[in-house]
Amino acid sequence: MEKNYFMQWILLAAALSLGLWAQTPKPVVGTVTAVDSVARSLTVKADDGTETKVAVAEGARVAQIPPGETSLQNAKPAELSALTPGDRVLARGPVANNLLTANLLVLMSKTDIAKKQQQEQMLWATKGISGIVTAIDKAGRAVTVNSRGIEGVKSIKITLSEKASIKRYAEGSVKYSDAKLSSLDEIEVNDQVRALGNRGQDGLSYGAEQLISGAFRNLAVTVRSINAAEGWLEVTDLDTKKPVVVRLSKETNLKKLPDMAAQMMAMAMNGGFAAMRGIGGAAGPGSAGPGGMGMRPGGAPSGGAPSGGAPGGSRRGGDMIGMVIDRSPAIQLSDLKKDDPLILSVSKTKEANRVVAITVLAGVEPILAAPANGSRAMQLGTWNLDGGAGMMGGGMGGGPQ
Repeated sequence: MEKNYFMQWILLAAALSLGLWAQTPKPVVGTVTAVDSVARSLTVKADDGTETKVAVAEGARVAQIPPGETSLQNAKPAELSALTPGDRVLARGPVANNLLTANLLVLMSKTDIAKKQQQEQMLWATKGISGIVTAIDKAGRAVTVNSRGIEGVKSIKITLSEKASIKRYAEGSVKYSDAKLSSLDEIEVNDQVRALGNRGQDGLSYGAEQLISGAFRNLAVTVRSINAAEGWLEVTDLDTKKPVVVRLSKETNLKKLPDMAAQMMAMAMNGGFAAMRGIGGAAGPGSAGPGGMGMRPGGAPSGGAPSGGAPGGSRRGGDMIGMVIDRSPAIQLSDLKKDDPLILSVSKTKEANRVVAITVLAGVEPILAAPANGSRAMQLGTWNLDGGAGMMGGGMGGGPQ
């Protein structure tokens, strides 16, 4: 299981509730990679990748708490024999000779975490909203977004409650685990956001308890040059006509749309979401696999899970598009050629003309041939947030990863 910062804060809060924060050394929080209950020893891999050997002292308190708990009030006594690799733990105790001797061990079962994630995942899929930011009202704690749905694009005002959680994806990352606590000050026009809360009766307002933003852009481009050995390409942005250097990472998803799929997607982006039902509906729920432009909080764990849908059972257009992308053949950077048209899902960096690719999508000629109302970036919508479930690598439940 990938790292899970939400779980880390829960476990640290548990330590805090016992007044342990002021004591040194600080607790070790991470994922169990090995355990020997007979020898009362385990190895814990922290979220930063470091590993700690832990010996559980005789008489140590061993407790288990469910995901979502922030104290030990509802903790239940547990046995070391219940501990398995993949569980999350907090171990606290003195350290000597690179060995932590735990007098307190708090655990969360990986099974419980997975169940919580799936519950939260469905909540985001059915009640969440996403869009491209068009305006920001810091004083009113609100952002206005263009949100694409089965009825086309609507302008919706998202108002955050006073206690709303605001996070932001790290530069170049589509993992919720890398997201940091944030504020409205960091959100910019054209950023992509996803929020969880309740839609207003007018359908044009939304009250949010959680919001995550990212400096993500969708670009329509043509290839200028390719360096497959070093993992980058230079492209021309069709909106700005300026060159952009695109760096690929090991997590970049490269796909090529079949011609029929590209034709259907071109129709969908011009208001024909019914066409996309013909593609997405045949697969059925739960079919979105890893990959795609999906970055949805609450996206599927690694095994794949329902990609969700709008209340009432109909899938959102973005979900369908993500499913099509997921099913498209994978390609290599070396398969691309100069002047090839592409659609890119990218993360901005501090350099204006350099980005990190999330998804590189070829075979998009029919889409780019369709008339665009305004910029291509706005026409392409929030595929990052609404697409296939895999890029997030996990759900919001028992903690976003």
